[in-house]
Amino acid sequence: MAPRLPTMSRYDGAERLNDRADFQSPSASDLDPDAVHAGAIGCVQGLEVMRLKYTEQVDPLAFDADLAVELHSRAKFQPVESNDVAFWRWLAIEHGQDLVRMRHGENAGQANYGLGSRWRNLFERSWFRAELSFDVDSSDPYWLTKRGGSDFWASGIIRHRYSSARNMVRALIGYQFPHDDPFRGRLGTDEVRELYKRLSRIHASIAFELLSFEQCSDLLTELTDGLQ
Repeated sequence: MAPRLPTMSRYDGAERLNDRADFQSPSASDLDPDAVHAGAIGCVQGLEVMRLKYTEQVDPLAFDADLAVELHSRAKFQPVESNDVAFWRWLAIEHGQDLVRMRHGENAGQANYGLGSRWRNLFERSWFRAELSFDVDSSDPYWLTKRGGSDFWASGIIRHRYSSARNMVRALIGYQFPHDDPFRGRLGTDEVRELYKRLSRIHASIAFELLSFEQCSDLLTELTDGLQ
């Protein structure tokens, strides 16, 4: 039997969260590589690295960027696998409860564990942050992954259909975060949210997926006219 991707139902997840006081994450070394998908083991290893890096109150911006890189660099999936919300729920509840609380506080909402709307699961949205921004042509393929805060990634990229156009994603990140400080945006909150709306509207008539990186950059320059 081929190694499988572990999953957890919403019901089992809710029951497991009720026992959060007794939470102890099993080690990646406890997972049988003959039975458990290599990507799942890689994700658990990434969580173990995060525990070594962050032991107390965290800077959410740096934490999110690091988490995306640590997960993605160790875990490769086929599209059907990465879109399995039951797997990400398993990862959050079976192996990452402490990190969810470290990032979102002791009273972190259930959605952050995968028991709510799509893309609220901390680990699912982190892995996809790196997947969508991975730059295979760069000496540091995660240089774009490390830019921007959670609001930018959630409101500007992950929840939009145009996130399927990798060149547009790369161009948008580079446009909004050109500074040495990777979290300081070019446009203010209201302006950049207007840009997201313009991108969504024009994506209905222009297939971003067919555009080169340079064409996406030129389009962003046009769409931001009057916003700065």
